[in-house]
Amino acid sequence: MGNTAHADHVSSNDVNGTDVYGNDETNIGTIDHLMIDEQSGKVAYVVMVLGGFMGLGEDHRPAPWGRLRYDTSKNGSLTDISDQEVK
Repeated sequence: MGNTAHADHVSSNDVNGTDVYGNDETNIGTIDHLMIDEQSGKVAYVVMVLGGFMGLGEDHRPAPWGRLRYDTSKNGSLTDISDQEVK
């Protein structure tokens, strides 16, 4: 991910707005923002934007950070989360 990554760190700027693809490699949403656990300081989950057009009819859903893996060939994240789990 992005320009501001350092070894094992990544900027939230580089994560926000990236696409998320399901097992069949179809786009299931876009990462809107990260939620960080206050106690551990670790990313707990992402909030994804699903559907909609130009901000209308969008749905926001949480997805566990640990179930996403970045794919450089897609410039986005892959997940084993099903459409049904997200919705």
